[in-house]
Amino acid sequence: MRIDSHVHFWNADQIEDIPIARGIDALRRPFLPDDLAAVAMPCGVGKIVLVEAAPDTAETELILESTRDVDLVAAVVGWVDLDESADHIASEINRFRAFPKFRGIRSFSPGGFDGRWLAGETVTANYRWLMDNDVTVEFLINHDHLPATHALVTSIPGFRPLINHGARPVVMSGELEPWASNIGAVARDTEAVCKLSALCERAGVEWRPETVYPYIATLVEAFGPDRLMFGSNWPVMTIMSTYRRWVDALDAALARLGLSAEDQDAIYRRTAMRFYGITS
Repeated sequence: MRIDSHVHFWNADQIEDIPIARGIDALRRPFLPDDLAAVAMPCGVGKIVLVEAAPDTAETELILESTRDVDLVAAVVGWVDLDESADHIASEINRFRAFPKFRGIRSFSPGGFDGRWLAGETVTANYRWLMDNDVTVEFLINHDHLPATHALVTSIPGFRPLINHGARPVVMSGELEPWASNIGAVARDTEAVCKLSALCERAGVEWRPETVYPYIATLVEAFGPDRLMFGSNWPVMTIMSTYRRWVDALDAALARLGLSAEDQDAIYRRTAMRFYGITS
């Protein structure tokens, strides 16, 4: 069984509240568990991690409630405003923990990818609180935020955040630097984990397996299989790919890199199980 570590759902009533759905015509429709199951299960996916799609605690509570009895969903990652006080953060987290599938939060600013939330005393103190209270933390960053990410994570001993989408490199242009060096430094100097996800949608409409291969290879070399996990970023990835095409490209890349069946199983299943505490 494979675990897809990065999926979003939204219904028709939510579309105007989901920034990426509101902004891209192809995503302005419902994307629900049965829709995902139809494309993911034939690729060997039996469980998924559902990630918030809006910087809004109401959306987090909605996805926690609506997937309470959805067997496909093994874990849910929500959102809190890290500019708030530690007491406020604790109150929100305790509310989310009433739902057994809640695992952690994804960190980014409601204002977008400005990197503001990667620095500052309040934010850093809140990351320490989350770490001390066993709340997983994910970073939604762009490639140019990697130096700030490195500085933040190395300032908090033992902090083990999860970097979404390989830090979103510029795949379409074929540029590897400075992204490769910067992501390598984060992998080398911290305990961060990383998702092998969302590379195809940054590769352009004419992408081929060869387009994404150097980025997959860089992440495998930097983090190793035990700190990497497979993700699709469905349904966002559907603007550039089918689910099967992305999985086939990743399968081919991992085989080309000579990864053993055990190492591939780490990427496709075990790293996510360990990070999110998924037991079955």
